[in-house]
Amino acid sequence: MNERKEGCPLCGVCAREPENVLYEDVNFAIVRTKYRKGHRERVMLVLKRHLEDLPPSISPDFSRVTQTPAIRQRLKEIFSYTYKAIIMDGKYGSVPDHWHLCVTDLEPDSEDHHQILGTPWLEVIDIKNWK
Repeated sequence: MNERKEGCPLCGVCAREPENVLYEDVNFAIVRTKYRKGHRERVMLVLKRHLEDLPPSISPDFSRVTQTPAIRQRLKEIFSYTYKAIIMDGKYGSVPDHWHLCVTDLEPDSEDHHQILGTPWLEVIDIKNWK
């Protein structure tokens, strides 16, 4: 199994951009995206090995990853300023051959707001209740 792929911007991102790493464990990292596109926070949940799909040996599906208590708690902390965070499949992004998920808020004035509305959402995280 290939751990890294030459030229892949997500391979080795934790070592290259430690200032953007918000969470890291053996298999995954939460990393700020290069361009926030008008969002206060915009992050990727990145598989640390270069694989296009999530291997069953790690998790049978993305929801088991995003439901991991440490990852879920960290996402809630990162997006604590808003009511909801959206998890989208990374295959629609600029690096479709390295497994990752994009997580963002629903900032209506962001550069990619219409793209977010047009992209299939995998999950909506309730960050805090509307008062």
